[in-house]
Amino acid sequence: MTIPFKVRPSVSGFPEQLNPNFSAALYLGRRRDNYTFVKEGAKKAKTKITGVGYGYGGFIGVGAVTMNPFVTRGKIDYEYDGFVFSGGIAGILDIKKFNLGLAIGADVLLDKNRSFWIYQGKPWLGVIFGINLN
Repeated sequence: MTIPFKVRPSVSGFPEQLNPNFSAALYLGRRRDNYTFVKEGAKKAKTKITGVGYGYGGFIGVGAVTMNPFVTRGKIDYEYDGFVFSGGIAGILDIKKFNLGLAIGADVLLDKNRSFWIYQGKPWLGVIFGINLN
């Protein structure tokens, strides 16, 4: 699955943030499917199967975040993309092979500036997209 954007709440007087940085994760969870069988055609010779599923579970993954003086309380004076490890929980709606859902997670910066990052281990809310591999 991918998390195209995350909404981070206000931290240390810094306003809410919408972060469109790259994130990808592996999702594991439970799923329930509901199927409908519909006869098609004048003689009803064909059967069409439609289905919708929903699920919940956890995820782990990697991503990138923008690091700059604003998100480090001025502890660095340059900007770069930091590498993060992400984890959390998600609820997903499955329609055929595509998934859409909401996630709550947290990121951990994996470099020397992790102690300065104002979002280190703080929760975020995100939208997720995915493709069923089964």
